[in-house]
Parts: sequence; C-alpha cells; structure tokens
Amino acid sequence: MNLRLRQEVAQHQETARRLERSQRRFLHAQKTEAIGLLAAGVAHHFNNFLTAIIGYGTMMLTRVPEAERERSHLGRILRAADRAAALNKQLLAFSRRLPSQPVPLNLRVLVRDFEKTLRQVTGDRVTLSTDLPRELPSARADAGQIEQLLLNLVANACEAMSGAGAITISTRAVSMPDPDANNGSIVLRDYVALSVRDDGPGMSPGVMERMFEPFFTTKRAGHGAGLGLSSCQAIAQQSGGWLACESEPGHGTEFTLYLPRVDAPAIEIARTDHPREAPHGSETILVVEEEPAVAEVVALLLRNLGYDVLVAEDEEDAGRAIATRGSRGIHLLVTDLKMPQTNGHDLIGRLALANPALKVLLTAGHAEPLPTGPAAAVPVDFLPKPFTWQTLARKVRNILESGVRNHGPPRNET
Repeated sequence: MNLRLRQEVAQHQETARRLERSQRRFLHAQKTEAIGLLAAGVAHHFNNFLTAIIGYGTMMLTRVPEAERERSHLGRILRAADRAAALNKQLLAFSRRLPSQPVPLNLRVLVRDFEKTLRQVTGDRVTLSTDLPRELPSARADAGQIEQLLLNLVANACEAMSGAGAITISTRAVSMPDPDANNGSIVLRDYVALSVRDDGPGMSPGVMERMFEPFFTTKRAGHGAGLGLSSCQAIAQQSGGWLACESEPGHGTEFTLYLPRVDAPAIEIARTDHPREAPHGSETILVVEEEPAVAEVVALLLRNLGYDVLVAEDEEDAGRAIATRGSRGIHLLVTDLKMPQTNGHDLIGRLALANPALKVLLTAGHAEPLPTGPAAAVPVDFLPKPFTWQTLARKVRNILESGVRNHGPPRNET
C-alpha cells in the first residue's frame, strides 16, 4: 500500500513539474511575441530614420574632397549609422520580420565565401579553421540571414574567449529525429548542420537556460544589447530549422544550426564588386512614401542621377501626381508597402491595370507577404531599408533595364 501511494505521489509530482514547465514555456512564448511586435514597430521607424541619414551621408561623402576634415566626420557618422542598422537588423531578426528570400544553398560554399569577412571579426589572436566536406546537400534559407547568424555566433565566441583562442566552423549532413514529430514517435529527417565551436570557458547551466532570452547578456554595460543569440534562434526558426547548443564550464561551447535538407541544386549567390560610379538614367519615377524624410532623400538622390521624379505621400496623392503625366508615362514605382492610408499591394494593382508596362521597386525594412491579385503580375524587385545612394542607383537601373520578373519582395516564412 505504501509503495502504491509513493508511486501515485511521484506521478502527481511529475505531472505538476510538467505542467509548470509547460506554463513557463507558454509565458515565455507570450512575452517573446509581445517584445517581437514592439521590436518590429520600433525597427520600422528606425529604418526610415537611418535611410535618410545614410542616404544623405553617402551622397555628401562623394562631394567632399579626400583631404577635407569634414570627410572624416562624415565617415564617422556613416559608421555609427551602419552600427545602428546592424542592431536594427537584429531586432528584426528577433521579431522574425527580417526580409527573407530563401533559396537552395550550399552551406559549404557560403562559409567559404564568407570566411574573409569572419576573419576580420576574429582578429589575429583567434585561430579560425573550417571543416567543410566537399559533398554536401542543399538547405533552403536566406543567404544574408545565415551570414548574419554566423557573424553573431563568431562574434559571441570571440568575446567569450576574450579575443584569444580557437574557433572551428563545420558543415555536415545528418539524419536526426524530427523535434516536431507528434505523439512521441521517432521520425528521422535529413538535415544539413552548420556548427560554430570555440575553446572558451563554456557556459554554466544557469546561463544556458537563459541564453536565448531577448536582452539577456553576461557582458558589461555598453558592450552588447543581448540580442545576438535570440536573433540567431529566430533566424533558425524562420528558416524552418532550429539552433542547438552544447557547452560545459571549462570545455568550450558549440552552437549548431540544423536546416532541413532539400533535393534541389544550390543557387549560386552573386558577389560582385560594384563600381564606385553610380549608373544614371532619364526615365520617370513615382516615389510613394509616407515618411517625408525618406521621400525627400530618395527623390533627391534619383534627381541627381538624372531621373524625372514625382513624389506622393499616399494613394490619393499618387493619383494627383500621375494625372500630370498620365499613368503610362510612369516607368517605375518606388514605394513602401506599409502606408497608413492604403495597402501597397492595392496601389500596385491599380497602377498596373492602367499601365501594364509598370515596374515596381519595393522599399521596406521588414518582411512582407507576396503581392496578390493584379499586383502579382507586376515585375517587382526589393530594396531593404536602409540603403546607400549607390545601392539605390544600381537597383533602379537594373529593374528598368531588365524585362525579367523578380520573385517579389522577401516574405516572412513563419
């Protein structure tokens, strides 16, 4: 009788522990979602401000002689803006609203091509090595997001080792139980794994329990926002995978990204060195943008490149602007999908019905759903905020000269 009672008590205790863990996970998920929504809203406005700062700054930099002291000041402004943009990117990654264009990737090639950038982060006192098997299946993900994840993990490893030690990046194909399998059944799935291992001090169980919490950091004040690992986890989840960690005090740390394998040839990611000179043009461009500072800087940059530019704040304003030229006189629409008075997709669709030759450049700092209805047939390209004037110039020229339809704006895959 006592044995049976002890068994029942043990079962009740285990049930209570499971319920408590479930409640903690639920509350954490709610908290994370709330912070994510707030972060996405803040990031949207910051991207607009940064677009104006970087746009004017990069334009002014080309007009100031090399020897002028003001050129150094402008450089510092732009470096600070770049750091702010990088932090904003982490906010968007954490909120799972980072613009995403997933394609089949070869992670071996991605790491090899990105290694030079990573070595700039590690410095001379950290040994960076790679273990990249030649034969590796493809994984579907956004190349820029995976590079951001790698950058965060390598930077974290360097800081954990106080700037001296060894980091190994490896890739491999693995078969593992699907963590999302129902009913406790074991279902093996094929994955591509990307690991970053360091020989630093490792983490305590207490730190590991909280490492993915937003804004949690073990760094001293002013040396990190505590978004690196939480944004890495969000990137992994947005890519359809997950991020695992193995660590022990005194024995280093290893983070591994698991991405589902896809049976498709990897897409080659273009990496070209663009010329300093920005391409010019003379076509008519309609800029529809709710934020005056962004509208002004985009219009100024395009006019300086020779384009005839019309500016509108919303759909009604756009209608008045079009009336002065006729809808068929508009060669390119540059717009942000997120506008208070109208839906960007509806605006694109209505303009496309009047002008079948219309092309569209979407500017936004966060993921948006793909166009539907009439807007889905319009040639669309995407330029994430913030951007430099050279990037804007190249993107505008490319879409105006191209007859090939792009796949549309990056979308949130979750």
